Amino acid sequence: MRLIMTELDITIPSYLPNLKPEQEEKLEELMHDFGKARRMCYSQRRKEILSNESPDNSKIQSDVRQKLGMNSWYVHTAYQSIVDLPLMGVVFGTQKAKDQLDRGHISKEDWKKRRNNILESYGEKSRKGNRCLRVVEREGELMLRVSTGVREWMYLDLHIPRSYLEKYGHLLGGSKPYRVLIRRRDDGEGYEVKITVHPEVEVEEKDRLMALDVNSGHIDWAVVEKSSKELVDTGRINCYDLLDSPTGKTETLLHRGANKILNISRHFSADVVMGYLNTGGFNSPPSQANRRVKGMCQFKLRQILKYKLPLNGVNFELRSEGSTTKVGGEIGECLGLDVHKGAAYAFAVKVVDYHHFKLLKDSLQDEPDGRGSGEDFGRDGLTAHVQFLAFHGDDRLGIDDPERVRLFPECKVGKAPPDGGVPNG
Repeated sequence: MRLIMTELDITIPSYLPNLKPEQEEKLEELMHDFGKARRMCYSQRRKEILSNESPDNSKIQSDVRQKLGMNSWYVHTAYQSIVDLPLMGVVFGTQKAKDQLDRGHISKEDWKKRRNNILESYGEKSRKGNRCLRVVEREGELMLRVSTGVREWMYLDLHIPRSYLEKYGHLLGGSKPYRVLIRRRDDGEGYEVKITVHPEVEVEEKDRLMALDVNSGHIDWAVVEKSSKELVDTGRINCYDLLDSPTGKTETLLHRGANKILNISRHFSADVVMGYLNTGGFNSPPSQANRRVKGMCQFKLRQILKYKLPLNGVNFELRSEGSTTKVGGEIGECLGLDVHKGAAYAFAVKVVDYHHFKLLKDSLQDEPDGRGSGEDFGRDGLTAHVQFLAFHGDDRLGIDDPERVRLFPECKVGKAPPDGGVPNG
Protein backbone atom coordinates (compact mmCIF):
# COMPACT_ATOMS: atom_id res chain seq x y z
CA MET A 1 0.00 0.00 0.00
CA ARG A 2 1.16 3.53 -0.71
CA LEU A 3 0.17 6.93 0.64
CA ILE A 4 -1.58 9.45 -1.62
CA MET A 5 -1.65 13.20 -0.99
CA THR A 6 -5.05 14.60 -1.93
CA GLU A 7 -5.95 18.30 -2.11
CA LEU A 8 -9.56 18.99 -1.18
CA ASP A 9 -11.93 21.88 -1.85
CA ILE A 10 -13.89 22.60 1.32
CA THR A 11 -16.37 25.47 1.51
CA ILE A 12 -16.99 27.08 4.90
CA PRO A 13 -20.44 28.74 5.07
CA SER A 14 -20.78 32.01 6.97
CA TYR A 15 -22.60 35.35 6.83
CA LEU A 16 -22.23 39.04 7.67
CA PRO A 17 -24.34 40.07 10.70
CA ASN A 18 -24.89 43.58 12.07
CA LEU A 19 -23.96 45.57 8.96
CA LYS A 20 -24.07 49.34 9.39
CA PRO A 21 -25.83 51.41 6.68
CA GLU A 22 -22.56 52.98 5.47
CA GLN A 23 -20.90 49.53 5.31
CA GLU A 24 -23.79 48.08 3.30
CA GLU A 25 -23.71 51.05 0.93
CA LYS A 26 -19.98 50.59 0.29
CA LEU A 27 -20.41 46.85 -0.16
CA GLU A 28 -23.18 47.40 -2.73
CA GLU A 29 -20.89 49.79 -4.61
CA LEU A 30 -18.14 47.20 -4.74
CA MET A 31 -20.60 44.52 -5.95
CA HIS A 32 -21.84 46.84 -8.70
CA ASP A 33 -18.28 47.49 -9.92
CA PHE A 34 -17.35 43.81 -9.69
CA GLY A 35 -20.42 42.75 -11.72
CA LYS A 36 -19.65 45.40 -14.33
CA ALA A 37 -16.01 44.26 -14.48
CA ARG A 38 -17.14 40.67 -15.18
CA ARG A 39 -19.40 41.74 -18.03
CA MET A 40 -16.77 44.04 -19.55
CA CYS A 41 -14.08 41.33 -19.40
CA TYR A 42 -16.44 38.79 -20.95
CA SER A 43 -17.55 41.15 -23.73
CA GLN A 44 -14.02 42.21 -24.67
CA ARG A 45 -12.64 38.69 -24.55
CA ARG A 46 -15.54 37.34 -26.62
CA LYS A 47 -15.07 40.09 -29.20
CA GLU A 48 -11.38 39.25 -29.65
CA ILE A 49 -12.01 35.51 -29.95
CA LEU A 50 -14.80 35.94 -32.52
CA SER A 51 -12.49 38.15 -34.58
CA ASN A 52 -9.96 35.26 -34.66
CA GLU A 53 -7.57 37.01 -32.32
CA SER A 54 -5.85 35.55 -29.31
CA PRO A 55 -7.22 37.41 -26.25
CA ASP A 56 -4.64 39.54 -24.47
CA ASN A 57 -5.49 38.86 -20.83
CA SER A 58 -3.31 41.54 -19.29
CA LYS A 59 -4.52 44.22 -21.71
CA ILE A 60 -8.19 43.39 -21.10
CA GLN A 61 -7.70 43.57 -17.35
CA SER A 62 -5.73 46.82 -17.63
CA ASP A 63 -8.46 48.46 -19.74
CA VAL A 64 -11.21 47.42 -17.34
CA ARG A 65 -9.22 48.57 -14.33
CA GLN A 66 -8.64 52.01 -15.85
CA LYS A 67 -12.30 52.45 -16.81
CA LEU A 68 -13.66 51.42 -13.41
CA GLY A 69 -10.83 52.56 -11.15
CA MET A 70 -11.12 49.25 -9.30
CA ASN A 71 -8.59 47.25 -7.30
CA SER A 72 -6.44 45.24 -9.73
CA TRP A 73 -6.95 41.98 -7.84
CA TYR A 74 -10.73 42.34 -7.96
CA VAL A 75 -10.44 42.81 -11.74
CA HIS A 76 -8.13 39.80 -12.01
CA THR A 77 -10.64 37.68 -10.09
CA ALA A 78 -13.49 38.97 -12.27
CA TYR A 79 -11.57 38.00 -15.41
CA GLN A 80 -10.71 34.52 -14.13
CA SER A 81 -14.38 33.92 -13.28
CA ILE A 82 -15.45 34.36 -16.93
CA VAL A 83 -12.59 32.56 -18.73
CA ASP A 84 -14.42 29.22 -18.93
CA LEU A 85 -17.80 30.65 -19.94
CA PRO A 86 -19.10 29.79 -23.44
CA LEU A 87 -19.10 32.45 -26.13
CA MET A 88 -22.85 32.26 -26.67
CA GLY A 89 -25.93 32.07 -24.47
CA VAL A 90 -24.44 33.55 -21.28
CA VAL A 91 -26.89 35.49 -19.09
CA PHE A 92 -25.38 37.35 -16.14
CA GLY A 93 -27.85 37.32 -13.28
CA THR A 94 -29.23 33.84 -14.19
CA GLN A 95 -31.69 32.91 -16.91
CA LYS A 96 -34.41 32.41 -14.31
CA ALA A 97 -34.21 36.05 -13.20
CA LYS A 98 -34.15 37.20 -16.83
CA ASP A 99 -37.35 35.24 -17.51
CA GLN A 100 -38.96 36.79 -14.42
CA LEU A 101 -38.04 40.24 -15.75
CA ASP A 102 -39.53 39.47 -19.18
CA ARG A 103 -42.79 38.31 -17.55
CA GLY A 104 -42.95 41.38 -15.32
CA HIS A 105 -42.52 39.40 -12.09
CA ILE A 106 -39.54 41.52 -10.99
CA SER A 107 -38.64 45.13 -11.70
CA LYS A 108 -35.66 46.34 -13.72
CA GLU A 109 -34.03 47.54 -10.51
CA ASP A 110 -34.32 44.05 -9.02
CA TRP A 111 -32.83 42.63 -12.21
CA LYS A 112 -29.85 44.97 -11.99
CA LYS A 113 -29.30 44.04 -8.35
CA ARG A 114 -29.30 40.34 -9.22
CA ARG A 115 -26.72 40.94 -11.96
CA ASN A 116 -24.47 42.60 -9.40
CA ASN A 117 -24.94 40.41 -6.35
CA ILE A 118 -21.43 39.00 -5.71
CA LEU A 119 -17.98 40.17 -4.69
CA GLU A 120 -15.14 37.67 -4.93
CA SER A 121 -11.41 37.49 -4.39
CA TYR A 122 -9.14 34.53 -5.13
CA GLY A 123 -6.59 33.48 -2.53
CA GLU A 124 -2.87 34.21 -2.43
CA LYS A 125 -0.44 32.53 -0.08
CA SER A 126 2.00 35.42 -0.44
CA ARG A 127 -0.68 37.86 0.81
CA LYS A 128 -1.60 36.01 4.02
CA GLY A 129 -4.29 33.88 2.43
CA ASN A 130 -6.27 36.54 0.56
CA ARG A 131 -5.37 40.02 -0.65
CA CYS A 132 -8.74 41.81 -0.78
CA LEU A 133 -11.09 39.77 1.42
CA ARG A 134 -9.20 38.55 4.47
CA VAL A 135 -10.41 36.82 7.62
CA VAL A 136 -8.85 38.56 10.63
CA GLU A 137 -9.33 38.74 14.38
CA ARG A 138 -9.80 42.13 16.07
CA GLU A 139 -10.35 42.56 19.78
CA GLY A 140 -11.20 38.89 20.12
CA GLU A 141 -13.86 38.99 17.38
CA LEU A 142 -13.72 37.34 13.97
CA MET A 143 -14.03 39.90 11.15
CA LEU A 144 -13.76 40.14 7.37
CA ARG A 145 -11.37 42.83 6.15
CA VAL A 146 -12.66 44.19 2.82
CA SER A 147 -10.36 46.25 0.60
CA THR A 148 -12.19 49.39 -0.59
CA GLY A 149 -9.33 51.30 -2.23
CA VAL A 150 -5.61 51.94 -2.14
CA ARG A 151 -4.64 50.98 1.40
CA GLU A 152 -8.23 51.46 2.52
CA TRP A 153 -10.27 48.78 4.26
CA MET A 154 -13.48 48.28 6.16
CA TYR A 155 -13.98 45.61 8.80
CA LEU A 156 -17.24 43.61 8.81
CA ASP A 157 -18.47 41.26 11.52
CA LEU A 158 -18.19 37.65 10.34
CA HIS A 159 -20.06 34.67 11.77
CA ILE A 160 -18.66 31.17 11.06
CA PRO A 161 -20.42 28.12 12.58
CA ARG A 162 -18.49 26.71 15.50
CA SER A 163 -18.18 23.21 13.99
CA TYR A 164 -16.49 24.60 10.85
CA LEU A 165 -14.33 26.97 12.86
CA GLU A 166 -13.04 24.13 15.04
CA LYS A 167 -12.23 21.92 12.05
CA TYR A 168 -10.84 24.42 9.55
CA GLY A 169 -10.19 27.62 11.47
CA HIS A 170 -6.44 26.93 11.49
CA LEU A 171 -6.44 27.14 7.66
CA LEU A 172 -7.62 30.76 7.73
CA GLY A 173 -4.59 32.13 9.56
CA GLY A 174 -2.77 33.05 6.33
CA SER A 175 -0.50 30.02 5.97
CA LYS A 176 -2.59 28.78 3.03
CA PRO A 177 -4.57 30.63 0.33
CA TYR A 178 -8.36 30.68 0.50
CA ARG A 179 -11.06 32.12 -1.76
CA VAL A 180 -13.82 34.35 -0.41
CA LEU A 181 -17.19 34.97 -2.10
CA ILE A 182 -19.74 37.45 -0.73
CA ARG A 183 -23.24 37.05 -2.15
CA ARG A 184 -26.37 39.06 -1.51
CA ARG A 185 -29.41 36.87 -0.90
CA ASP A 186 -32.10 37.06 -3.58
CA ASP A 187 -34.63 38.30 -1.04
CA GLY A 188 -32.25 41.12 -0.13
CA GLU A 189 -32.15 40.00 3.51
CA GLY A 190 -28.47 39.84 4.34
CA TYR A 191 -25.24 38.62 2.77
CA GLU A 192 -23.82 35.10 2.61
CA VAL A 193 -20.07 34.45 2.69
CA LYS A 194 -18.45 31.30 1.32
CA ILE A 195 -14.81 30.67 2.17
CA THR A 196 -13.13 27.92 0.13
CA VAL A 197 -9.99 26.34 1.57
CA HIS A 198 -7.72 23.68 0.05
CA PRO A 199 -6.32 21.40 2.77
CA GLU A 200 -4.10 18.45 1.88
CA VAL A 201 -4.82 15.07 3.44
CA GLU A 202 -2.82 11.86 3.33
CA VAL A 203 -4.82 8.80 2.27
CA GLU A 204 -3.65 5.18 2.16
CA GLU A 205 -4.33 3.39 -1.13
CA LYS A 206 -6.20 0.11 -0.64
CA ASP A 207 -5.91 -3.25 -2.41
CA ARG A 208 -9.57 -3.23 -3.41
CA LEU A 209 -11.69 -0.90 -5.51
CA MET A 210 -15.37 -0.04 -5.12
CA ALA A 211 -16.98 1.23 -8.33
CA LEU A 212 -20.29 3.12 -8.33
CA ASP A 213 -22.97 3.02 -11.02
CA VAL A 214 -25.48 5.82 -10.35
CA ASN A 215 -28.99 5.30 -11.73
CA SER A 216 -32.43 6.76 -11.23
CA GLY A 217 -33.34 6.14 -7.61
CA HIS A 218 -30.48 3.81 -6.71
CA ILE A 219 -26.70 3.44 -6.74
CA ASP A 220 -25.27 0.02 -7.60
CA TRP A 221 -21.76 -0.86 -6.49
CA ALA A 222 -19.20 -3.60 -7.02
CA VAL A 223 -15.99 -4.31 -5.09
CA VAL A 224 -13.07 -6.04 -6.83
CA GLU A 225 -9.54 -7.08 -5.95
CA LYS A 226 -7.14 -4.83 -7.83
CA SER A 227 -4.49 -7.51 -8.38
CA SER A 228 -6.74 -10.29 -9.72
CA LYS A 229 -9.88 -8.32 -10.75
CA GLU A 230 -11.85 -10.90 -8.78
CA LEU A 231 -15.37 -9.81 -7.86
CA VAL A 232 -15.64 -9.56 -4.06
CA ASP A 233 -19.23 -8.39 -3.61
CA THR A 234 -21.98 -6.27 -5.15
CA GLY A 235 -24.95 -4.38 -3.77
CA ARG A 236 -27.40 -1.52 -4.13
CA ILE A 237 -28.04 1.69 -2.19
CA ASN A 238 -31.64 2.83 -2.57
CA CYS A 239 -32.16 6.60 -2.67
CA TYR A 240 -35.59 7.03 -4.23
CA ASP A 241 -36.32 9.85 -1.76
CA LEU A 242 -34.04 12.08 -3.85
CA LEU A 243 -36.40 11.98 -6.82
CA ASP A 244 -39.24 13.76 -5.01
CA SER A 245 -37.42 15.55 -2.20
CA PRO A 246 -38.04 19.24 -1.48
CA THR A 247 -35.15 21.62 -2.18
CA GLY A 248 -34.20 22.04 1.46
CA LYS A 249 -33.90 18.29 2.07
CA THR A 250 -31.90 17.29 -1.01
CA GLU A 251 -28.47 17.93 0.49
CA THR A 252 -29.36 16.00 3.65
CA LEU A 253 -30.34 12.98 1.54
CA LEU A 254 -27.15 13.25 -0.52
CA HIS A 255 -25.04 13.24 2.64
CA ARG A 256 -27.00 10.22 3.86
CA GLY A 257 -26.17 8.36 0.64
CA ALA A 258 -22.52 9.46 0.85
CA ASN A 259 -22.31 8.10 4.40
CA LYS A 260 -23.58 4.71 3.21
CA ILE A 261 -20.93 4.65 0.48
CA LEU A 262 -18.30 5.57 3.08
CA ASN A 263 -19.39 2.77 5.43
CA ILE A 264 -19.35 0.13 2.66
CA SER A 265 -15.90 1.21 1.43
CA ARG A 266 -14.58 1.03 4.99
CA HIS A 267 -16.10 -2.41 5.51
CA PHE A 268 -14.37 -3.81 2.42
CA SER A 269 -11.25 -1.62 2.85
CA ALA A 270 -11.59 -0.33 -0.70
CA ASP A 271 -10.92 2.85 -2.68
CA VAL A 272 -13.94 4.40 -4.39
CA VAL A 273 -14.33 5.44 -8.03
CA MET A 274 -17.29 7.25 -9.59
CA GLY A 275 -17.96 8.20 -13.20
CA TYR A 276 -18.67 11.52 -14.88
CA LEU A 277 -22.20 11.85 -16.21
CA ASN A 278 -23.51 15.08 -17.74
CA THR A 279 -27.17 14.83 -16.81
CA GLY A 280 -27.73 18.37 -18.10
CA GLY A 281 -27.35 17.05 -21.64
CA PHE A 282 -29.45 13.94 -21.03
CA ASN A 283 -32.50 13.87 -23.30
CA SER A 284 -34.45 10.66 -23.75
CA PRO A 285 -38.00 10.54 -25.19
CA PRO A 286 -39.96 10.10 -21.93
CA SER A 287 -39.74 13.40 -20.07
CA GLN A 288 -40.33 11.58 -16.78
CA ALA A 289 -37.14 9.57 -17.31
CA ASN A 290 -35.21 12.81 -17.81
CA ARG A 291 -36.51 14.22 -14.55
CA ARG A 292 -35.69 11.05 -12.64
CA VAL A 293 -32.09 10.89 -13.87
CA LYS A 294 -31.49 14.59 -13.21
CA GLY A 295 -33.17 14.24 -9.83
CA MET A 296 -30.22 12.17 -8.60
CA CYS A 297 -28.12 15.37 -8.34
CA GLN A 298 -24.98 13.52 -9.44
CA PHE A 299 -22.80 16.62 -9.63
CA LYS A 300 -23.56 17.55 -6.03
CA LEU A 301 -23.03 13.93 -4.93
CA ARG A 302 -19.60 13.92 -6.58
CA GLN A 303 -18.72 17.16 -4.81
CA ILE A 304 -19.70 15.69 -1.43
CA LEU A 305 -17.81 12.43 -1.96
CA LYS A 306 -14.77 14.32 -3.19
CA TYR A 307 -14.09 15.78 0.24
CA LYS A 308 -16.00 13.50 2.61
CA LEU A 309 -14.23 10.25 1.68
CA PRO A 310 -10.60 11.52 1.82
CA LEU A 311 -11.32 13.26 5.15
CA ASN A 312 -12.31 9.83 6.47
CA GLY A 313 -9.29 8.00 5.05
CA VAL A 314 -10.82 6.68 1.79
CA ASN A 315 -9.24 7.51 -1.57
CA PHE A 316 -11.74 8.81 -4.15
CA GLU A 317 -11.38 9.16 -7.93
CA LEU A 318 -13.48 10.44 -10.80
CA ARG A 319 -13.03 8.51 -14.06
CA SER A 320 -14.81 8.06 -17.37
CA GLU A 321 -17.35 5.22 -17.35
CA GLY A 322 -17.90 5.12 -21.12
CA SER A 323 -19.05 1.73 -22.52
CA THR A 324 -19.31 0.16 -19.06
CA THR A 325 -23.07 -0.41 -19.33
CA LYS A 326 -22.69 -2.26 -22.63
CA VAL A 327 -19.82 -4.43 -21.41
CA GLY A 328 -21.38 -4.84 -17.97
CA GLY A 329 -24.60 -6.19 -19.45
CA GLU A 330 -22.66 -9.04 -21.08
CA ILE A 331 -20.49 -9.78 -18.04
CA GLY A 332 -23.53 -9.64 -15.78
CA GLU A 333 -25.12 -12.55 -17.63
CA CYS A 334 -22.04 -14.67 -16.96
CA LEU A 335 -21.91 -13.73 -13.29
CA GLY A 336 -25.65 -13.79 -12.64
CA LEU A 337 -25.83 -10.01 -12.05
CA ASP A 338 -28.31 -7.45 -13.29
CA VAL A 339 -27.12 -4.89 -15.84
CA HIS A 340 -26.41 -2.16 -13.26
CA LYS A 341 -24.25 -4.31 -11.00
CA GLY A 342 -22.56 -5.70 -14.11
CA ALA A 343 -21.85 -2.14 -15.23
CA ALA A 344 -20.32 -1.34 -11.82
CA TYR A 345 -18.08 -4.41 -12.12
CA ALA A 346 -17.10 -3.49 -15.68
CA PHE A 347 -16.30 0.03 -14.49
CA ALA A 348 -14.01 -1.37 -11.79
CA VAL A 349 -12.24 -3.58 -14.34
CA LYS A 350 -11.82 -0.57 -16.65
CA VAL A 351 -10.12 1.44 -13.89
CA VAL A 352 -7.92 -1.43 -12.69
CA ASP A 353 -6.88 -2.83 -16.09
CA TYR A 354 -7.97 -0.85 -19.13
CA HIS A 355 -6.30 -3.24 -21.58
CA HIS A 356 -8.39 -6.15 -20.29
CA PHE A 357 -11.55 -3.98 -20.42
CA LYS A 358 -10.76 -3.06 -24.03
CA LEU A 359 -10.51 -6.75 -24.94
CA LEU A 360 -13.96 -7.30 -23.49
CA LYS A 361 -15.34 -4.24 -25.28
CA ASP A 362 -13.83 -5.19 -28.64
CA SER A 363 -15.32 -8.67 -28.42
CA LEU A 364 -18.85 -7.23 -28.62
CA GLN A 365 -20.47 -7.58 -32.04
CA ASP A 366 -22.33 -4.71 -33.70
CA GLU A 367 -25.75 -6.26 -33.15
CA PRO A 368 -28.88 -4.03 -32.95
CA ASP A 369 -29.46 -4.94 -29.31
CA GLY A 370 -25.84 -4.28 -28.37
CA ARG A 371 -25.06 -7.91 -27.60
CA GLY A 372 -22.45 -10.25 -28.99
CA SER A 373 -23.66 -12.63 -31.63
CA GLY A 374 -22.23 -15.67 -29.90
CA GLU A 375 -21.82 -17.46 -33.25
CA ASP A 376 -18.38 -18.80 -32.31
CA PHE A 377 -19.87 -20.89 -29.53
CA GLY A 378 -23.47 -21.20 -30.65
CA ARG A 379 -24.74 -19.14 -27.71
CA ASP A 380 -26.68 -15.90 -27.98
CA GLY A 381 -26.19 -13.10 -25.46
CA LEU A 382 -22.63 -13.98 -24.38
CA THR A 383 -19.60 -12.28 -25.85
CA ALA A 384 -17.00 -14.52 -27.44
CA HIS A 385 -14.23 -13.16 -25.27
CA VAL A 386 -16.12 -13.71 -22.03
CA GLN A 387 -16.93 -17.26 -23.12
CA PHE A 388 -13.33 -17.90 -24.05
CA LEU A 389 -12.06 -16.81 -20.63
CA ALA A 390 -14.69 -18.91 -18.88
CA PHE A 391 -14.00 -22.04 -21.00
CA HIS A 392 -10.27 -21.85 -20.45
CA GLY A 393 -10.38 -21.42 -16.71
CA ASP A 394 -9.13 -17.82 -16.83
CA ASP A 395 -9.48 -16.14 -13.43
CA ARG A 396 -9.42 -12.63 -14.89
CA LEU A 397 -13.22 -12.54 -14.77
CA GLY A 398 -13.22 -13.47 -11.14
CA ILE A 399 -15.28 -16.65 -11.78
CA ASP A 400 -14.37 -19.67 -9.69
CA ASP A 401 -14.47 -23.21 -11.05
CA PRO A 402 -17.92 -24.23 -9.71
CA GLU A 403 -19.41 -21.14 -11.33
CA ARG A 404 -17.92 -22.08 -14.70
CA VAL A 405 -19.31 -25.58 -14.39
CA ARG A 406 -22.75 -24.13 -13.64
CA LEU A 407 -22.59 -21.75 -16.60
CA PHE A 408 -21.14 -24.30 -19.02
CA PRO A 409 -22.16 -27.77 -17.80
CA GLU A 410 -21.33 -29.38 -21.13
CA CYS A 411 -17.70 -28.23 -20.99
CA LYS A 412 -15.08 -28.98 -18.35
CA VAL A 413 -12.73 -26.28 -17.14
CA GLY A 414 -9.60 -26.07 -19.24
CA LYS A 415 -11.15 -27.90 -22.19
CA ALA A 416 -11.23 -26.19 -25.60
CA PRO A 417 -14.49 -24.59 -26.77
CA PRO A 418 -16.75 -26.72 -28.97
CA ASP A 419 -16.28 -26.60 -32.74
CA GLY A 420 -12.81 -25.06 -32.36
CA GLY A 421 -14.23 -21.61 -31.73
CA VAL A 422 -11.76 -18.72 -31.66
CA PRO A 423 -12.62 -15.67 -29.55
CA ASN A 424 -12.88 -12.26 -31.12
CA GLY A 425 -10.53 -9.48 -29.92
